Amino acid sequence: MTRLQPAAPIVVGDVTLVIIARLSIQANITGHGCWLRASKQPYALVIRDAQGLRALDMAGRRLATAELPDDIPGLESI
Repeated sequence: MTRLQPAAPIVVGDVTLVIIARLSIQANITGHGCWLRASKQPYALVIRDAQGLRALDMAGRRLATAELPDDIPGLESI
């Protein structure tokens, strides 16, 4: 299972920053036991300020907000 989720917004004056993280969980059950692997990595930074809403990937390249998946919970309220 892999999903994207926002962290708590950081508000400084008129600027709101939200880090979007990718959460990946893998599990397998075998006849000898089970294993679980989880990782959480930064995916994008969403910025809302006087210029509007924009997003950057972790290399600092601009992402169109339409490129962000629609299923990120709470993203529409930013």
